[in-house]
Amino acid sequence: MQIKQLIARLALGETRNSQETLTFGQSGHAVAIFRPHGSATCRAAEAFRRRFAKAAERGTPIVVDLSAVSRMDSAFLAVLVEGKKLAQSQGRSFQVRGADGRTRALIDMARLGPVFDLGLEAPELSMAA
Repeated sequence: MQIKQLIARLALGETRNSQETLTFGQSGHAVAIFRPHGSATCRAAEAFRRRFAKAAERGTPIVVDLSAVSRMDSAFLAVLVEGKKLAQSQGRSFQVRGADGRTRALIDMARLGPVFDLGLEAPELSMAA
């Protein structure tokens, strides 16, 4: 991998198990879209906590796209709740999209579906308006 590509991946927050992209919606405002994949567990929770905080500090609305997550545990779910609270405390939006299968079952079991407003499923479109 070339050094420029590595720097670009690091700047976007891409790691082995996740990717963060900065997307600009129709209004021209930036949206931070996090796309964890594979296992979203306690091992990844702290890294996401820090990244959500950085995005909230930048004043960027946050969308977490869980469509590539095969497994999620309660520690990662707690980080999603913390991220939502942090974003709301700073007047920013925080949305969770793409939850299905076991991931959706965990969110539903914790009765957090309404908290994350899981009815809408297109991360870029829901924040771009």
